[in-house]
Amino acid sequence: MMRTWGLIGLGAALSAPLPCRAECPEATDSHTVTAESARALTAFAQGDAERYRLASASAEQALRCLEEPVAPRAAAAFHQLEAVNAYVAGEEGRSRGALRASLTLDPDRTLPEDLAPPGSDLRLWFDEAGAITEQPPQQPLPPLNGHTLYVDGRAAMSRPDDRPAVLQLEQADGVWAWNAWVPSDQTVPPIPGPIQPPAPKERRVGPLVLGLSGGAVAVATGVLWGASYRAQKDFDQLTAEIDAGSPDPARLPQLRALNNRTNALGWGARATGLGAAALVTTSIVVGVAF
Repeated sequence: MMRTWGLIGLGAALSAPLPCRAECPEATDSHTVTAESARALTAFAQGDAERYRLASASAEQALRCLEEPVAPRAAAAFHQLEAVNAYVAGEEGRSRGALRASLTLDPDRTLPEDLAPPGSDLRLWFDEAGAITEQPPQQPLPPLNGHTLYVDGRAAMSRPDDRPAVLQLEQADGVWAWNAWVPSDQTVPPIPGPIQPPAPKERRVGPLVLGLSGGAVAVATGVLWGASYRAQKDFDQLTAEIDAGSPDPARLPQLRALNNRTNALGWGARATGLGAAALVTTSIVVGVAF
């Protein structure tokens, strides 16, 4: 049988403030939750009040710092630790609920006799919890605003109504908002609002792009001027040949075609030249402004 002074000492330890933290020093995993819960239960069985208090705080922090859905067996271990905490604090209903939650997640979980000797209330509650086979009633969760809420490690839209649960909220952007052990008579921690998509960035054409574009258009202008120059030479040569001899009506369509080509290439070169100048000027203005 556990010594009475041990229980009294453990109860006093539970009333002391647990170590607090502004933020998690690092992300934890389910293995850490299981290990710290087991360490706390071992200290309880040995009647070591201080080690039990510190290990319980470590188990709680390990749970709060998870960045993954808790493994069912890790949740079961933490539920059993909370059952012992409630038992020491004299909260029978909460202890019974935590034992039901633990055995639902891990039906093969045992309660060593050094934790709960035969004939103790904790042993009786454990045995009665193991005899319950029906599924617990459910209570709906509040609107999740596009986030995901895990209940004892599984994404869900409801939680058990007669027992506590490990609740975890993963936001739509992948950030873990909180992890908490929540008794059935307590409300779910606040759910953040919907994650707003980032505003589209204004796409500005940089001065380098404008300058390169102006250079490309300038090259095209040079090509057009060259083609216009050759067409003009061909036109002049053909005109000289016609003037030197007797006019040949058959060569007049060729002459008109060369004239049209010369004019088109000339005007095209003028237009692209103006465009190149505009792009280069704009790139200079943009470079100065930004």
